[in-house]
Amino acid sequence: MNAAAAGLQFLQSPSCPLLYAASDDGAVPPPGSVRRGFLLPPGAQGGAVLTLAQTWAMPGTYLFLEQPLAAGGETAFAIAAWNLLGQPSFSSPRIAWFDSGVPANGQLNGYVLALAQGGLRTSRTLYLPYRNYALTVGVGTAFGLDPAQPGFTLSQNAGAIAFSCGFGASALGGTGPVSIALQGEHAGSLQFQLALGATGGVPDLALLDVGMRTYYPTAGSGTDDATLLSSLHYPLFDVAQTPTLQATLAPWSAAEERSFFAFAAATGALTSCYAGVTGHALTLAPVQDASGPTATPARLVLAARPSAFPASSDDLYTLIPKGDFLVAASGQQQAQAPSAATVMATAAGSRFMCGLSGVEYIGLAAANALSFFSGAPAFADGFDPAAANAAPTRLTAGATTSWALPCAWLAGEAAALSYFAQPDGAVLYQPSNAGALAPLVYLEVGANTLPAAMTAANAMPLLPYAGIDGQDLAACRMLETRVISPLRRATIAARGSAPAAAAWRAQPGVAASASTGLGSVTPQGLLAQFADPTLHTIESLVIAQMADGSRFALHTIANGDPLRTALASNQLLLVMSNPAAIAPYLSPDPAQREITIQDWRFALDADQWTPATTPPALHTAMIWKFARGALADLINDPRSWAQARVAGAPAPVPFNLDDGAASARIGAQISDAIAQFDNGRGDIDFAAFVTAVTDPNWQGILFLNVSTPLAQLPQQCKGLAAGIDPSLFRAHHLAIEISKIDASVTPLTLRPSSMFGLVDYNAPVTPLRASGAPYQFQVDSLKVRFLNSAIVSFASKVELMARQLFGDAVDQAPADSILYLFGALQHQTVAGVVHDTYLFRTAQNQPKVFPIVAGNVFNAIEVGSAQFVTEFDSANDGLTHTYFALAGLLDFAALEMDVFSFGRSGGDAPAGLRFSKLMIRMAFAPDQQDSARFAFDAGGMAFDLATSVARPDSLYQHFPLSLAALLQADSVSTPGGAGYLGLQSALTQSDLAYPWYGLVFDLDLGTLGALAAKAGFIAQFIAAWSPAAGNYQVFVGLKLPGSDGGKDTISIEGVLDLGFRALVLGQNGASTYYLLLNALALKFLGISFPTGGQIDMALFGNPDDQHNSSLGWYAAYTKDQAQKPAGAKDRLAHAALRQTALRALGGPQGDAT
Repeated sequence: MNAAAAGLQFLQSPSCPLLYAASDDGAVPPPGSVRRGFLLPPGAQGGAVLTLAQTWAMPGTYLFLEQPLAAGGETAFAIAAWNLLGQPSFSSPRIAWFDSGVPANGQLNGYVLALAQGGLRTSRTLYLPYRNYALTVGVGTAFGLDPAQPGFTLSQNAGAIAFSCGFGASALGGTGPVSIALQGEHAGSLQFQLALGATGGVPDLALLDVGMRTYYPTAGSGTDDATLLSSLHYPLFDVAQTPTLQATLAPWSAAEERSFFAFAAATGALTSCYAGVTGHALTLAPVQDASGPTATPARLVLAARPSAFPASSDDLYTLIPKGDFLVAASGQQQAQAPSAATVMATAAGSRFMCGLSGVEYIGLAAANALSFFSGAPAFADGFDPAAANAAPTRLTAGATTSWALPCAWLAGEAAALSYFAQPDGAVLYQPSNAGALAPLVYLEVGANTLPAAMTAANAMPLLPYAGIDGQDLAACRMLETRVISPLRRATIAARGSAPAAAAWRAQPGVAASASTGLGSVTPQGLLAQFADPTLHTIESLVIAQMADGSRFALHTIANGDPLRTALASNQLLLVMSNPAAIAPYLSPDPAQREITIQDWRFALDADQWTPATTPPALHTAMIWKFARGALADLINDPRSWAQARVAGAPAPVPFNLDDGAASARIGAQISDAIAQFDNGRGDIDFAAFVTAVTDPNWQGILFLNVSTPLAQLPQQCKGLAAGIDPSLFRAHHLAIEISKIDASVTPLTLRPSSMFGLVDYNAPVTPLRASGAPYQFQVDSLKVRFLNSAIVSFASKVELMARQLFGDAVDQAPADSILYLFGALQHQTVAGVVHDTYLFRTAQNQPKVFPIVAGNVFNAIEVGSAQFVTEFDSANDGLTHTYFALAGLLDFAALEMDVFSFGRSGGDAPAGLRFSKLMIRMAFAPDQQDSARFAFDAGGMAFDLATSVARPDSLYQHFPLSLAALLQADSVSTPGGAGYLGLQSALTQSDLAYPWYGLVFDLDLGTLGALAAKAGFIAQFIAAWSPAAGNYQVFVGLKLPGSDGGKDTISIEGVLDLGFRALVLGQNGASTYYLLLNALALKFLGISFPTGGQIDMALFGNPDDQHNSSLGWYAAYTKDQAQKPAGAKDRLAHAALRQTALRALGGPQGDAT
């Protein structure tokens, strides 16, 4: 008997003489603390103090209480105990375990070990359930005293003692004898060894359900009252192994400190379901005592395995690990005690794989430990492995399991290990030193140092995957990707520290070269250039390489920075919409803050991400997607996103100001694009984007709502900026998929990146709303699709609203006064070089008629075609200059005298003078909204007379006129100032002021004969007009060769002047036109010839409407007659001349007197 056993006494209760309290040192236990005792049956007698031997010889019952005896409640307890123990089924109750020392309504709950009368064998079965587990002690089991322990024993006899699983379905055959201690922290517990094997052909480790579990709601099971749960099991050990466990079971408690399974002393390293990066299993050797990093011996403890919420006392239990294990690579050994003399060091380079990715791991040292902490969150709230769109998911403590924390462990000292993680799809590689054709090799870059303090607060979800059921693989993978890996990464980032600057970089296989530079690349072509060999700082992370050699890159990303920490996530899903989070990493070089594809520029300056004028739905977001799963699903779960958590940084700049709002905003944009694409039946321009967001295997970097500076549009598209709302003009998306790597040169270089994107602009209001301005311009839509870093489609629709033409008001609704032009891209090859040409023009064969307010010189102006052109900047005035080149018909009205000639007859469709190169010019400041200024430019118009239509009885059809130009006057000129003499006619002649226009015709008058050189005598006839509000304003004039400034003389050879008094344009009948020159006189040195009379001349056109090339003329001389009244001779001569001309033309004759 040991000293402790010798000190064990049972002390009589003063208030209840048959009740004794156990004491290890003879001292009376404090009131309310008694948990062990001895109770004599009614009528028996005993002394004040009893030894163990004395009690063994007496007929009483040994007592073990889960909750202590209440002070002053001794008698009440004894009465309740006698009532229970006195039942006939308990012939000789020897041990009783009560849940409490305080009766409830005079009754106690207890388990009783009863013996047969007069013997030391059990008289009835003792059944101790732990929900799905149970310990059974069968009838006839030998019961004995072990004074040395001190305690009792139950001897195994042909399986009478058995530990079972599955509510008794599987009784494990290796259950050993049971001991029940009377002293110590486990007094009253049943302790036994459990030698595992294979019960019924099923490994006992599998039957015991040893490992970790995660839980999630069963799809479609939620009601107001309950939610069914599903769970995933992660076996801790290879279940084929048969270790021996040391069980300690407290009959009334499943608490982990009361009921657990330790490992037998002889247990060595067990093959675990953890693995290294090469796939080899890691071993776990249980630490048997308090000598490990957490001073907690390795054991398996009971944890609830709920099947529904709310939880129930009927829920199953599972066995989860707790405490310290030594960890080593398979085939290596770890000593049971972490002593330098007994530890066999593992080979440098062993790696502990954290999840399902070979590039997320912990670098093991020479000796290592893995400590488990129970009570960790295990319920994945909102997780549904079958859901097309993942709901937000997090782990909560609604159900619990074990998390773990590894450390270096040598000579009783714990040290933090290095954590390595890279995105699965963006692993860094470096050149090797094995020759020019050697493949790139893996570059190991530390992400963090694990927490140094071995506490539950620093533990992380570290699940073993090697033993999972194949049917659970998909769900396990999805949960790891969406929940476990991001949570593990966030925990390490928040609790750990920055990685060591010189983390070891041992490489499997081919070693990396130390002399090939500090560049490394991912398979997608992300090029990381480090500042120095410590790999502490990424000097430059190239995101995209452009064809012209320019790059978009992030800079100076140091260990411990939020971005560097996030980029180390294995299942990387990094969503950034807060410009303040990316601003520190942008280059000071503007060329490295933009991405360019074929002259289309996408600005990524931080101040362009969330401008105040841009709606939040169009704010920029940058998404790094190197995680498994469809982005359309992952974006709905912000908890799976990498976070800007860094140890020691109390207020890191978040990647998103509001993850939930960013998730909703981006999710809505993705859903809208998917709906527009409609499985290929809708807008195919979204095809690449929809593929990227729905393909679980797609990986790359995706920008949403990228600023596209209007001032930097391609040259031929710069004019569009005047009609675009800059607050709404953003590229819908821009994605960088892959950049080819040139490993043949040092340092590593990239070839142009493969990118796709879409500019999809739509005006908020269409068509234009009239503002009262003569001209308005708007871009209704602009869509540019990029694929493989090239433009594959371009489409645009623009509006030009014209409420005036030639200054005259258009007489129709504003919506009907709009020209629609459509943009297209053409590829032209010149000298083997492909050039892009952007064309904006109206649809073919869809003329637009602009009726002019009645009373003006126009019926209408028909625009048959129009083209929008941006001019190259030659003015150097800081403005963008553009023009609309119109072609169509000028449909002039038939006035009292049809001098404008070209137009429809009667109510016919528009007809008239076919023109081209009528310009509406537009200039604007590219950096100022609503700065467009328009100018109407008719000065360069060209005419196609062959396809023009002149009315049959018009002047043009019957006078030898040849259309020379259309004159647009400047702001200071008048027709007279331009050299035109006004003609008297049937039209109301007006003095025109700016603005005014004129049709200028050449009139061939023949020659001047011997008086001048043999040159044509060409006059210019003008039919001019000003815009008018209801009553036309016209000027009909003639500019004769040699005339000066509209004077009524013509200079001949500089010495003679031919003068006249008046010019008259007349019409006789429908088709006879004539021009009268009244009182012609030849002057020389002030002397007029002829003297004493005057000459009048009539020029008349051919009344035949077949052609207008002929000109006839008559002249008459009239001698002065003194007796005639003043002016009478003029009238007489005019009448006689007119009568002669009309007779020659076959027209009606009148009185010539």
